Amino acid sequence: MVSVAEIGAAMKSVLTTVATTAARESGFVQRASKLTGALFVQTTVLGWLNNPNASLGNLTQVAAALGVTISPQGLDQRFSRAAAETL
Repeated sequence: MVSVAEIGAAMKSVLTTVATTAARESGFVQRASKLTGALFVQTTVLGWLNNPNASLGNLTQVAAALGVTISPQGLDQRFSRAAAETL
């Protein structure tokens, strides 16, 4: 049986290390930015997990809670084929 601690460790890895690698490999991250691949994945996954109908404004609030200030339009511009491949 898998423990809660093991699940937590796996989630942390997926939302950080794996997300960073996926963002680089997909071309989502091409240069240094305040919205890293890991933070984009955390923003979308945690935002939509909390509210599957979250708006861009809602997602930017999640990003702010994670320490990234981004406008809804700025976040909208990040949604691309590379972002989908990252996710």
